[in-house]
Amino acid sequence: MTLLAWLCLCIALGAAIVGLAVIGRERRSGVAAQAGFRLSLAAGAGLIFAGTVMPQLIFAANMDQILGWLSLLLVLGLGLEPALGGGRSVPLRRRLWAIGPGLAIGLVIGLFPEAADRPLLFRLLIAGTAMALVNTLIFWMGLGEALGAARNRSGILIRSAALITVIGFGSALLTTAGAEEVLEPGDAMTAGEYRIVYRGLRIEPQPGGTRKYTAWLEVKRGAREHFLANAEMVQDPATGRTRSRTRIHADRAEELRLLVAGYEENGRIRLKARFLRHMYLVWLGGLLLLAGAILEMLQQLDKRPARLVLKPLKR
Repeated sequence: MTLLAWLCLCIALGAAIVGLAVIGRERRSGVAAQAGFRLSLAAGAGLIFAGTVMPQLIFAANMDQILGWLSLLLVLGLGLEPALGGGRSVPLRRRLWAIGPGLAIGLVIGLFPEAADRPLLFRLLIAGTAMALVNTLIFWMGLGEALGAARNRSGILIRSAALITVIGFGSALLTTAGAEEVLEPGDAMTAGEYRIVYRGLRIEPQPGGTRKYTAWLEVKRGAREHFLANAEMVQDPATGRTRSRTRIHADRAEELRLLVAGYEENGRIRLKARFLRHMYLVWLGGLLLLAGAILEMLQQLDKRPARLVLKPLKR
């Protein structure tokens, strides 16, 4: 339920930004010239927050789903932007033609035989990323200006940041090394270059009849890196429902995510461990997105019309 509420909030935020553009000065024939651009900006901010901070704040065992849908919303906003802008100054046929190359390449990649056994969300994300990449290259070459889009530094920076962020999440999910095992105290499992040892479990009663399980873990990586971590899960004994909070150990370019997926009898737990690479692309994309948004705000302030002040004539 928490994931659904967060996804609805991000969509509502993007719709509000687009709506403000539609009723504001940038309205052209009822369609905002920068609608897809603004929607992508909102989705990009939500994607970065959901992927880096949110797993440590809420209890959710399937964060990959919300990351996938936010990424899809982001790349679709970038990929369809040429068809949204321009208004009456650019014919509809010309705007639809502008997304043709990206749409064709996206369909080819999404229907590739090697992707047939992948989940639908994964195929949509790959196809959308290809479409967004092609249309962003068109924008860089200057064709976006002829379609009614403002070809400026902030636009290039934000579009580049959005693509870097999506590619970072995508490559992290593709290169994931993970495992899921049922462990007893003293057992160990491996995820990528990490070795996780399950040391013990603490059970605490919570309000409402639920129970909180805290698993104490010893994590080793080679001979140098060694630290202790804990992963939490809340279970309702009456219904059997569980909510887990992801424990994230972040390095400069990699992340280790630990999650208690279930509790067995006699202190045994079901532990999920994932080792993600290339996370530095996500942080780089986030910084560029922030810089591009600030630059866009400064450019909009410079475009404000000057006020005409009339002073009475002196006699």
